[in-house]
Amino acid sequence: MINRDDGPRTFEVIAMNEFRESFANAFFSNPAMIVRMLDANRDGKISKSEADRRQRLAQNFAELLEHCDHDMDGMLTAAELKDAPRPQGRFNGRAEYFMPDLNDPSSQGTMTLPSLFTTSSANMRFGATDEARRLMLAKSITHKDNILFAKAYVNRVWSLYLGYGFVNPIDDLSELNTVHHPATFDFLSRAFIATNFDMHWLDRTITRTRAYQRQIRPVDESVEQVLFASAIPVRLRGEQIYNALAKVYGSDLMASARNAGMGGGMMMMGRDPQDQFATLYNVDPSMPQDEIPLDIPQSLFMMNSSQVNKITNGSPRSPVTLLRTQYSNDVDYVREAYLLALSRMPTKREVEITTSYLEGASHKGEACEDILWSLINSTEFITRP
Repeated sequence: MINRDDGPRTFEVIAMNEFRESFANAFFSNPAMIVRMLDANRDGKISKSEADRRQRLAQNFAELLEHCDHDMDGMLTAAELKDAPRPQGRFNGRAEYFMPDLNDPSSQGTMTLPSLFTTSSANMRFGATDEARRLMLAKSITHKDNILFAKAYVNRVWSLYLGYGFVNPIDDLSELNTVHHPATFDFLSRAFIATNFDMHWLDRTITRTRAYQRQIRPVDESVEQVLFASAIPVRLRGEQIYNALAKVYGSDLMASARNAGMGGGMMMMGRDPQDQFATLYNVDPSMPQDEIPLDIPQSLFMMNSSQVNKITNGSPRSPVTLLRTQYSNDVDYVREAYLLALSRMPTKREVEITTSYLEGASHKGEACEDILWSLINSTEFITRP
């Protein structure tokens, strides 16, 4: 390391605080530290040239000299900085707020004390740490008397499974929104509280309903819908689509495509593949299913990106190669490909179309790749089964 500053060097170890104090906060709460930070020649003062190292300090240095430079030497000491006027309403870095004193605007003002009013028994002592405050807030939100917390959770989980919540939008439980099947909603919410918020119980209960177990059907807007007659298609999130591809092609092949690029006009070299999927298919989880777009970059990525092409090219480790080795019969191959990609058996019509394509192909291996490629590019593949 080359030392380009010939001035004296001093070092000091100070205690760690519970938060990382910003320069602006430290300027008023610990002016001695600010002087030590900027005092290059170690004369115990901040000169104009030293203040220029901080843009905001440089902009206000003349004003500070006017208010604080008691000895009129054109420099500021820590003792002089203690008299610096505080901006009105300045936060001190710990979420406390000081109400400005209109009679003395330069003073610190009166600290506004936080008050937790959600329950009558919630008494927070003065000077409590941020951790204690957050803990009391969390306990108040999740208190068994607060049924809104249970309803918010039940509504979101129900929407994840069936594609539509009891209240929509799912993040707005105001009285202005209609509640569908209010008796069922209230029963599930109170039972969820009675189980001490057992998430596994809620998952099991919802998945055992007839509404969830019926065949998923797309929404037909031409006819009147019977809500919760069955689940509606739910688009997978980006990380879920990545995991689905990893199930089909194997995590090793997915990892090997790490630096293959995104394709489709998007290059994210060196990023984790799962992060790339999460970024490309990122949507607001509160958005209704019928409003989630499937845009061109997403379609192009699945169809012709170098990353996806690298795992679908029929390498010796690919599932296409393994299935062709195990199943020489075209019908058997098609059935296994559907089970692998879509977790279901193909219909009679789908078997006819795919086997006809295989029989007419001049290169059977490439045709087998095409079938699996077409399945992962289907809407069904990126939809929850």
